[in-house]
Amino acid sequence: CQHHQSSSTPVLCPVCVDRALRSQLDRHHMALQETAEAKQECARRLVELRSGSEESPFNLSELVQESQVLKDRLGFLRQECGSLAVKVAAQVVKNDERQVGRTEPSAPRQKLHRLYQALCDPVDGALTNSIVHTTGLVRVARYQWAVQAFTIHRLDVGLENHDDDNRNPNRRPKGIGKIGGLPLPHAGPELYGVLPPQELISALRLVASLTCTVARCLGIDLPHPILLRPPGMNGKNRNDDLCDIVHTVKVETKEKKDHMTGRQEEKQQPVGSSSTASLMTLVGATSAWGRSAKNALLARATGALEEDVTAMPPPSMEPALVNRRLLHATCVVLSEDSKSSSLYTLSKETMLDDQFAIGLQFLQNNVVALCIRSGVPVDNLWPAEALLLNLYALWLHCQDQIVEIVYGTTGGQEKESRK
Repeated sequence: CQHHQSSSTPVLCPVCVDRALRSQLDRHHMALQETAEAKQECARRLVELRSGSEESPFNLSELVQESQVLKDRLGFLRQECGSLAVKVAAQVVKNDERQVGRTEPSAPRQKLHRLYQALCDPVDGALTNSIVHTTGLVRVARYQWAVQAFTIHRLDVGLENHDDDNRNPNRRPKGIGKIGGLPLPHAGPELYGVLPPQELISALRLVASLTCTVARCLGIDLPHPILLRPPGMNGKNRNDDLCDIVHTVKVETKEKKDHMTGRQEEKQQPVGSSSTASLMTLVGATSAWGRSAKNALLARATGALEEDVTAMPPPSMEPALVNRRLLHATCVVLSEDSKSSSLYTLSKETMLDDQFAIGLQFLQNNVVALCIRSGVPVDNLWPAEALLLNLYALWLHCQDQIVEIVYGTTGGQEKESRK
C-alpha cells in the first residue's frame, strides 16, 4: 500500500493510517467518555448539595458549619503553636547557655545573637512569625470596620462613576451622588446652590461623620480635626472623635481556668498605646482578645458597662449648651489643627461667609489626606471637590486590601470580579 513519489518518501494510505493509530484513537474516545461521566457525576452532586435532599450524604449547611468549626480550630492551633514555639526557643537558649557555661566563660554578645536568631530570625523566628500573623489580623479588622462604616452611611456615587477604566488626567466629576439618601453633586460648590440649604448642610455633615469614623477605624490623624460632638461632653478634656477607635474599647476582665490547680484567675488586659491596644483588641473573632473586644463594644452599645454610666454626669439642659450640642449634631464643625481654638462651622447661617468656604476647604483636605494616608493610589483619586468619589475610591481600596491580606490576591483581580 505504499506509493513512491519523486522524492522517494513513503506515503501511507488511509487504511494503514487508521490501523496504525487505532489504539490511540480508542484510548482518546475512552478518555472523552470518562470525562463526560465525571462531569455528569459532579453536576449531580452539586444539585444534591444545593437541594439538600435527604438521600445525599452531604448537606451544605453542615459543610458550612464544619468549615467554620475548622477555621476556629485553626486559629486556636496557630495561637498555641506560637506560644509553644516561644517556649521551645527559650528552652533551647537555656540549654545552649548551660552547655556554653560548662566549656567556656559566658559571652553576652553570643547569647544575644542566639536569642535573636531563635525569636527574630526573618525566616524561622517564632516571634517574627507571630508578629506578622497578628499584624495581618489587625489590618484586616481595621479595614473591615472601615467597610462597615461606609455601609452604614449608605454611600452611592451613581452608575456613571462605577467604571474604573475611564481614567484620564483631565477627567471631571459628573453626576450627583448620595450619602445617607441625601444628594450631593460631584462637581462641588459649583452646583451646591441648586440644593436646599438644609439638605446640603445635612449631606456635608454625613460626609464629615463618615470621614471622621473611617479615620478612627484606620488609626489616621486628620489634618483638620472634625468635632462631631462638643469637647468635654464625656466629662474629660479630650474628644473621643479625635482619637483612635481602639482607645474607646474597654477590654473586659476574662477568667482563665488553671488546669494545674483547678482555680480561676481574673486577669485585666491593660490598654496602652495604639499599637498595643490594636494587638490586644483586634486579633479576630477566634481569639480571646477579639471576643473580649467584641463583648466590650456590645456592652458599650447596650449600656451594660455601669462603670462608664455612673462616672459620666447627665448632660446639662442649659439653653446655650443644648444649642451647642445641636449645632455639632446637625452641622459640620472643624478646627484648623489640634492646637487651634478657632472653629469653622458649615451651617445655613454661614453659607455666604468666608467661614463656610474655609471650612469646606478643610473638609476636602481631610478627605484627600485620608485617602492618601490610607494608601489609595493617586491615579484613582478625583479632584478635591468630589468628596463622595474620593470616599468611594477609599471604600474600594479597603475592600481590595481585605482580599489581598486574607486570600493573597491582588486588588486587580478583585476589581475584575466586581465588574
